[in-house]
Amino acid sequence: MHGWPVAEKKHRDLLLEKRFEIARSIATAIASCRQKADIPLRWPLAEAKMASESTEVLSALEHLSGIVELLSNVRSVKSAKPPKTTVKVSINKAKVGEKFRRDSPAAMTALDAAAPHDIADWLSSDKTELLLGEGKFAISRDMVSVEESAEGFAIAQFDSGKVFLKTEIKKELYEEAMVREVARRVQLMRKEKKLVESDSISLHIETPDKELLSIVKRHENELASQVNASSVLFSAPHSGAFRKEWEIEESKVELAIEKSEKK
Repeated sequence: MHGWPVAEKKHRDLLLEKRFEIARSIATAIASCRQKADIPLRWPLAEAKMASESTEVLSALEHLSGIVELLSNVRSVKSAKPPKTTVKVSINKAKVGEKFRRDSPAAMTALDAAAPHDIADWLSSDKTELLLGEGKFAISRDMVSVEESAEGFAIAQFDSGKVFLKTEIKKELYEEAMVREVARRVQLMRKEKKLVESDSISLHIETPDKELLSIVKRHENELASQVNASSVLFSAPHSGAFRKEWEIEESKVELAIEKSEKK
């Protein structure tokens, strides 16, 4: 019933706010990398490198790297020398011909002669046009596009920098991801049965995938903690249990839950 409180400007930390804006933009770029590599956010990854010449961006990451790592589900996000990249340039011949007409063959030759990395740097800059052929041809952004790649990394750009996300998923991180995949499905089943967070369950897991079964058994306690299970059993449940079949990374998994009796 009270009025909305009015913020006192003297308590604002404009520097911190700006750093959080930058941190969010880096996290968004990492999310874009994940999308390109088709890696879900719930899968933990080992490393992301951030390349920037902006002292403001470097300072923001130095102070808020933990926030970026938490938002991105990446173990380490830091400023580092980027990996070696290759750049492929695609030319929109229709746009070149539309502007230069009879001179379009010469403009195409000038574009072919330009260094791909120079074109990529221009596209990421604030300059509106790129002068080629000793200044004879003013190339606009709709005439070219570039695809930058680095082996083992996904790349995305943000204001004043680039992110290079390492896409390799090591065994430890893969196992953690698989446990999260199982836990997510158990949580969906809990929600469907309208169980509250404090309700403990017995969880039954059956799968013909020996590797997945081995992973879940090794991380049984961790899984139990995530889904509030008093027991994790690898056998058929009682007939009254709530059962559902799922597919996890092309593996069939049957999960069954039943509410634990309070002692």
